[in-house]
Amino acid sequence: MDTKKRMICLSIIVILTLSIPNVAATSANKQKTNVRSSYAMDVPAKEQPLLLLLFRNNETAVNTSVNTSVEFMGMLATVTQSKINGIEGATVNIERMNYDGTWCTADTVATMSGTFSGCFHFAVIPKEPGTYIFRATYDGNNTYSPAVSNNIVLRAG
Repeated sequence: MDTKKRMICLSIIVILTLSIPNVAATSANKQKTNVRSSYAMDVPAKEQPLLLLLFRNNETAVNTSVNTSVEFMGMLATVTQSKINGIEGATVNIERMNYDGTWCTADTVATMSGTFSGCFHFAVIPKEPGTYIFRATYDGNNTYSPAVSNNIVLRAG
């Protein structure tokens, strides 16, 4: 990963740190589930991850020219007592809004591990003038609930 992308990922981490209030540890939360109406057992609740999507300059809307590559980055993480825990090796879907308001998958990316745990990168080249709206989605797994990012807007002219 080049230095520019590292700085963007660090910016995302800072944004998450500054914008998220203290959150109680969700891994400690449990919910009661009735089994055969006569027994109750503790079932750990799934952690709710946060999914953030931004353009390379930390904006959520960008104007560009047709046939010009535009990069955006994001992060999939949980927040426990203001600590950001990136989710490594997760599959994130990059979706584009269709003209009728439905969403289609434009690509899938994997989140990074190590220093930039939970970060991901994607680039798009608009081929025609218009407004393109993107978001990221995560389907969840046995540990984490599904998540949907904010929308970002790309205007190509």
